Amino acid sequence: MNEDFSEDIEGLDNSASAEDISGEACRDEIKNTETEAAQDNTDEETNDCESGDAKKEGSLKRKKPSLYFWLMIAAAAAAAVLNVLSFSRRFCDFYVANIFPLWINTYSRFSGLFSFSLGEYLLIAAVFFIAAALISALLLIFLRKKKGYRRYAVIYFKSFFAVAMAVFIIMTLNCTLLYGTSELKLSAQGKGQEFTVDELENLRNMIVTECNALAEQMQRDENGYVVYSGNMYQAAKAAMLSISSEFPRFSGYYPKPKPISGSVFMTQTYTSGVYFPFTLEANYNNMMYIVNYPAVICHEYSHLKGYILEDEANFFGYLACINSDDPFVRYSGYSSVLGYVDDSYYNSVSHERYCNQPEISSLSYYDYIFLTPEKWEKVEEESVFDTDKVDDISDAVTDTMLQLSGVEDGILSYNRVTELLLEYYKERGEI
Repeated sequence: MNEDFSEDIEGLDNSASAEDISGEACRDEIKNTETEAAQDNTDEETNDCESGDAKKEGSLKRKKPSLYFWLMIAAAAAAAVLNVLSFSRRFCDFYVANIFPLWINTYSRFSGLFSFSLGEYLLIAAVFFIAAALISALLLIFLRKKKGYRRYAVIYFKSFFAVAMAVFIIMTLNCTLLYGTSELKLSAQGKGQEFTVDELENLRNMIVTECNALAEQMQRDENGYVVYSGNMYQAAKAAMLSISSEFPRFSGYYPKPKPISGSVFMTQTYTSGVYFPFTLEANYNNMMYIVNYPAVICHEYSHLKGYILEDEANFFGYLACINSDDPFVRYSGYSSVLGYVDDSYYNSVSHERYCNQPEISSLSYYDYIFLTPEKWEKVEEESVFDTDKVDDISDAVTDTMLQLSGVEDGILSYNRVTELLLEYYKERGEI
């Protein structure tokens, strides 16, 4: 009985062991099956990812450059070609004589529709535009993961670079190419010829005599300041047209000159007028003394007719004014060069010889000012910055810009008007 029981027990143990082995084998098989299925799924997902990446890669490869890209490339190429051509005197002379007037008759007429100085407000807008670009660039560092902000940044900076390129091209067309033209030649010898002290003396005395005579004819207020009731725009325009028979470039359209609203800051820089190449406007400082107005406006008109050099604009501003039928305009012309010529003569002769020449009258001297004392007081009251510092910075910037434009003597080029006057009157046999 015990043996049978023992055999039964062994049988049960063997059976249990067999069942355990069979169960483990089944579990292993199930695990293997699950592992293989998981591997298959992983392989499929990998294949799907690889397929997706391949599609994405193919999509990137097939993507063509945008219209914006090609327009910017074309604009950059055009700007580069124009700046290379600015070194060609022949091309620049042709451009100013035949193409530049088109902008005056279209673009300048458009800006003339605005009663205010469009160029001044565009400069103010440019300051905010640049400031916004700097702020946007800084914010992009912190918000680069925000899809909405990235989209805004892309649109803004595309606009920013498009505007910058447009400004560069306009500056090239309305300024850079003008600096590339041939210098004004008023005689067979042209600039650079030498003049005698006697010729300079005759020029100086002629201008002083005319100034003194015209000063006596001016209408004045109770403070002795000159007053004028005529139409300044029509008078300046007529003056410019009066020399168009001798210099044909001065025929045609003239926009209405516009005052600068920020004349306080402008006055601190001792700037009487400004030519905006971006809008082709003639602008003037409406705080300056009234005797300066006609000559300054005619000076800026000369820039609009392609004479970008300051000594040439000074010369034509003078020449236009003295050919006017209006005594006030003529007085402004003579007064505009009085200081240049008188200083040149004073520095060229002895004190004794200078004192023996016709004296500048008290009225002429009284009118030879940039601003009245009353206006200077107003400027100092309203100014934010120190005038002397603003003037020094302005002179340095102007001098640098002129030299970068190819004017070697920079801001001193204004003084060369004396040489042009000597050349002009000597050629005509008047000195």
